[in-house]
Amino acid sequence: MCFIWKNEIQYMSFEKFQSILTEIDFVPLWFNLSGGETLLNPEFSKIVNFIEKKYPQSFISITTNGSRLDKLNALKNINNKTYLLFSIDGDENIHNEIRGNENAFSNVQKSLQRIKEFNNSNLSSVIATTLSEFNKEETFNFYQKHFSDILLNINIAQKSTYYNTSKSISFDEIKQHLRLLIQQNNKLNIQFFFLFAYYFIQKNNLKIPCSSIDSYALVDSSGLFRNCTVKFEVLKDNIYNQESRNHELEMINKSACDIDCESTCEKYTHITHLIKRPILLLKIVLYFIIFTLTAKIKR
Repeated sequence: MCFIWKNEIQYMSFEKFQSILTEIDFVPLWFNLSGGETLLNPEFSKIVNFIEKKYPQSFISITTNGSRLDKLNALKNINNKTYLLFSIDGDENIHNEIRGNENAFSNVQKSLQRIKEFNNSNLSSVIATTLSEFNKEETFNFYQKHFSDILLNINIAQKSTYYNTSKSISFDEIKQHLRLLIQQNNKLNIQFFFLFAYYFIQKNNLKIPCSSIDSYALVDSSGLFRNCTVKFEVLKDNIYNQESRNHELEMINKSACDIDCESTCEKYTHITHLIKRPILLLKIVLYFIIFTLTAKIKR
């Protein structure tokens, strides 16, 4: 699970956020506001309001631990399609122990209730859990018990700036736990496919085009552009210049920033690049269908 919240606290200022966006000449499809704890940013409301006014068609995703119930009010009447990803590491005891806070689990429950009370169809809650040795036996039990009516986003313990990798689990264990979830829950969603595609590619040592700079940009709290959350190298050239963008993309690809550069943040953008490789995409889809049918038959 993510341990970046134990690092020194840094925030991106609204002024910096605004200045970055004034330099781009396109409309971003998706804003992923993450941290640390996103809602601790004292200018969180100003940032969200700016996105809403300047980019009303853009999607927004916000990762939070649910500890700042008061800050959720900034989203009450939001018009952008917005996903709130609540980080949960397991059942109440496990989650509270990992977070070092006896109220961590109940904070998430209170926040989920507050979102429901807003009654805003543009605002959706998501349970985001990182599957690892810490919680692999309990992950789906706590989801079924407490949150089965909410979308589940499964992440994985991995090597990156943001994660503790000592408790990662194997591909075969991932398959085992996915099968269990499919058997217990009829409401499958596309999140499973992305996770499965990620592991299919990883296990078979298949490479897909890196989408850093090409399809998304990672910006840290100080406003510096990074190539990805794994390598976390600063991009020194001006990425707004097309020649510089091409140069940086070439350098990233040369440094093997492909599936090894995969993390929670990059997962979706990289895998959507599979559309450029239809045969590989077809293999994954067929493998996923067979896997799902096999799990349902075992039920």
